[in-house]
Amino acid sequence: MTNDETFTLINRLADGTFGEPDGDALAAVITMVQQTEARACNVIGVAVALAKRNYIGNLWIGWAHERFGLAGSYLHHLRAVGDLLLDVLALGKGDTATYRLLFSLAFNKLVPLTSINVVQIDAFLKQLKKPITEMNRLEVRLAVRIFLGESVKETDTAIQQLLPGFDNAVGSIAQMDAESVVGAVTERNAENAFRSGFILVGAALEYQKTRREVDVVALQQAKSALLEEVAEIESVIASALEQSSSASAPARVRGENKVLQCNTHNVAMQHSKKAKKK
Repeated sequence: MTNDETFTLINRLADGTFGEPDGDALAAVITMVQQTEARACNVIGVAVALAKRNYIGNLWIGWAHERFGLAGSYLHHLRAVGDLLLDVLALGKGDTATYRLLFSLAFNKLVPLTSINVVQIDAFLKQLKKPITEMNRLEVRLAVRIFLGESVKETDTAIQQLLPGFDNAVGSIAQMDAESVVGAVTERNAENAFRSGFILVGAALEYQKTRREVDVVALQQAKSALLEEVAEIESVIASALEQSSSASAPARVRGENKVLQCNTHNVAMQHSKKAKKK
C-alpha cells in the first residue's frame, strides 16, 4: 500500500467505513501509526521552533496555545527541543547524521540535551560510555549533568534502582484522561489514590522548586491549580460542617483521621527536605 492509501484507511477506521481490509493493509496502518506516534513530539517541536523563527516571532506562545492547546512547560520544552534539532542541522552544513540520530530519540531524552550548547553536542555524544540510543531517560539526564560539571549524588541512581518501573508508571498516568481518572476513583481505591496523589504532587513540586533553572510558568500553573482546589475544599468543608453541626463523636474522629493522614504526609515531606539539606 502507498502512504496515501494507508492514511485513507486510517481515516476510514476512525469513522467506521473501513469494510474488510486485508492483513497487509492493517499491518501498514499499525506501522504508520507507531512511527507517527513515536515522532509526534519531535515533529511538533521542530514545527513550533520553525514557526517562531520564520513566521510568528514573539507571538509564538499565544499562537501555539490558541491553535493547538499547547501551553506551559510542555510547550517550552517542545520549542527548546525544536531549537536544538534545528541548530544541530544548521551546524552540520548538509551533514544530517547527528540530526537524524537525535530526532530518532524519545522526546524525554532530548529535553535534558537542551541544556548543552549545540556546538558541544557531538563532543557529548562521543564521550558517552554507550550509544545514547541504548540509554534510558535517567541515564541521559545524569550524563548531561556530569558533562556540564554539575554535582551528581550517588542517590540519584540508587533511588531509581529502588523504584523499578517508576518512570513507566508515571508516564502511564500522565497519558490517562483526567475525567476518566476522576470516575475511576471509588470507595475501594480512594484512600490509596489520595495518598499516591499527595506523594507524586509533593515530589514533583519539590523538583520544580529546587531545579537549577526554575520553570516559573510551571510553578505559576501549579499555584493557580492548587489555589483553585483549596477554594473548593474550603467550600466543601464549610458545607459539611454546617450540615453536621450536631454530628456524633465518631464522625469527628473520622475527620480527624483524614487530617492526621495529611499532616503525616507533610511531616514526611519536611523530614525529606531536612535530610536533603544535611
